Amino acid sequence: HMTSGSFRSLVVGTTSHPLGVLLWGNILGFFTQSGKASSFIIAGFVQAGLLTVGCALPVVFWCNAGASLIVVASILPIKLMVMGLLGVTGLGLTFGFPKRLVHGYGALFGIAMIMYGLYLLKTGAGGFIEYPWLPPLLEQMRGVYLVSFLVGAGLTLIAQSDMAVAMIAIAMASSGLFALEESAMIAYGTQGGAALLTYGFSFNFKGRARQVVMSQVYFKLVVSVTCVALFYAESLFEVPLLLASARLATDDVGAQVAIVTLTFSFVGALAIWAVTRPMLRQVERFHPPSTSELLAEPRFVGGRASDTPETGLLLVAREQEVLFERLPAYLNAVRDDGERGRPAALHEAFESISAEISKVLSELSSQTLSDRNASELIRLTKFQEQLVNLEDVVFKISSQLSEHEGGAKAATLGQTILESLDFIVLTAVDAAKSVGPDE
Repeated sequence: HMTSGSFRSLVVGTTSHPLGVLLWGNILGFFTQSGKASSFIIAGFVQAGLLTVGCALPVVFWCNAGASLIVVASILPIKLMVMGLLGVTGLGLTFGFPKRLVHGYGALFGIAMIMYGLYLLKTGAGGFIEYPWLPPLLEQMRGVYLVSFLVGAGLTLIAQSDMAVAMIAIAMASSGLFALEESAMIAYGTQGGAALLTYGFSFNFKGRARQVVMSQVYFKLVVSVTCVALFYAESLFEVPLLLASARLATDDVGAQVAIVTLTFSFVGALAIWAVTRPMLRQVERFHPPSTSELLAEPRFVGGRASDTPETGLLLVAREQEVLFERLPAYLNAVRDDGERGRPAALHEAFESISAEISKVLSELSSQTLSDRNASELIRLTKFQEQLVNLEDVVFKISSQLSEHEGGAKAATLGQTILESLDFIVLTAVDAAKSVGPDE
C-alpha cells in the first residue's frame, strides 16, 4: 500500500517543502534512534520509487538531528515521566486497546526503555570510581584525545549505535569519570564509527538505494572530521569554539557534552543540507545507478500521469511504444557475448514499467470517461496484455539461447530461431509505427 498514489503524493508533497523535510527527518530519526536505520528506510522509499535521491538526501541528514534529541533526556529529571510512560505503553501493548495505537505503543515503549536505561546508567556510573584500577586508567587517558576518539568509534562498532555510546559518555561525564574534552572526543568518535558501520551495511543495497546509504556515510565522515579539526583548533590554539560555548551555557559536564552532541548534529544537518546538490553529484559519480535502474525508469508514466484522462492515455501509449521498440534489444544481446546478462536486466525493467502502466490504467478506469476515452482505454489495456505476452516469449527464447551450449547443429538451429524471431519482432515494431492509434 505504500506505493499507492495517495501515499506517493503525501511523500512527494512533504519532501518538496523545506519545513516538511525538517519535520519528517527529525520525527523519523527520533523514533528510530538511529541515522543508519533511518537511511535504510529512506533507501527503501527510493527503491520503491516513492522518492528521488535528491529529495531523500536532506531527509537523511535531518534524521541524524532527530536521533540526537534523545540526549536531552540525559540532562532532565525524567525518572517519573519515564516510569509513567513505561506503565501506560506496557498496558497498551498487553491489552491492545485501542488496537489502532498498538504500533505507537511499541515505539514509545522502546524509547521509554532507552531513557530508563540511560537513567540507570547515569545513577550507577558513579560507583565505577570506587574501583582502584579505574582512576589510574582515566588519568592516563586525559590529554590523549585520540584514544578517546578510538574508544568512541570502537564502542559504536560493538554497540551498533552511535547515540547509545554518546549517551554513555554523557552519563560518565555527569558522574565525574570523564572531562568535557574526553567526552566530546568520544562523541566525535561515534560519528566515525557510525560511518564505518553504515559503509559495511551499504553493500546490501544497489544503485540509487546505495546512493542514499552512502550519503549517510559521507554525512558522518564530514561531521566527524570537522568536529575533530575544530577540537584541536580550540585545544592547541585556544580559539573559543564549541567546547567554550558549552562551558558558557552550563557548569554541568554531562549537560555540556549533551549540548556539544546536539550542536554538531543539528548544525551538521543544516550545513550539509545547504550543499545537497554538490554532495548528490559526488554520490552519483562514485556510486552510479545500476543498468536495471536506468532501464526501469519510465519516460512518460509515473507521478500524476492519471490526473487527466486524455493526458494519461497519451502517456501510456507513448510508454508502451518505448517498451515495444525495446524488444529487439533482447535478441541483439544474444549475439553479443559481452551482453549475455542483458535480457534479464531488460526483463526486470519491463516488469517494473509494466506495473506502472497497469497502475495508471487502473486509476484511469475508475474515472468518468467520455466514449472516446473509454474506447482508447480498452484498446490500450488489450495492447498491454499482448505486449506482456510477447515480451515474455522474447525473454524466454533469448534467455535460453544465451544459456544454451551445444554442438554445431544446435548453434545453427539457435541462430535460425534467433534471426526468425528478430525478423518477426522488427516487422511488428515497424507495423505498430505505421498505423494510427485508432487502427
